[in-house]
Amino acid sequence: MNIVRSRATMPSFPLGMTRDDFRTKLRNERRVELAFEEHRFWDVRRWKIGEETKDIYKMNVQQTQTGFSFTKELLTTRPFDQKMYLYPIPFTETVINPNLTQNPDW
Repeated sequence: MNIVRSRATMPSFPLGMTRDDFRTKLRNERRVELAFEEHRFWDVRRWKIGEETKDIYKMNVQQTQTGFSFTKELLTTRPFDQKMYLYPIPFTETVINPNLTQNPDW
């Protein structure tokens, strides 16, 4: 990973990270770098972290005498079920190919 990052003059990941620490750092970096490129929807499903991302927060920004203050506030909680990791298979496709079985819970 650090070899690839060095080509773009990005800071290296610390050596000796645990697998979970590495994944957390990598996922956060991907979330920030690709924020407005519509990758998050698919990353959440690929990594199966839908339950962790149900809460949607907003940031309240207020100007103070010394700068700005930021307050994180819960905006909404979106529903997310296990079945949402996979799309349902259209009925017409199951008619065309009887070997297809519907995805769980659909």
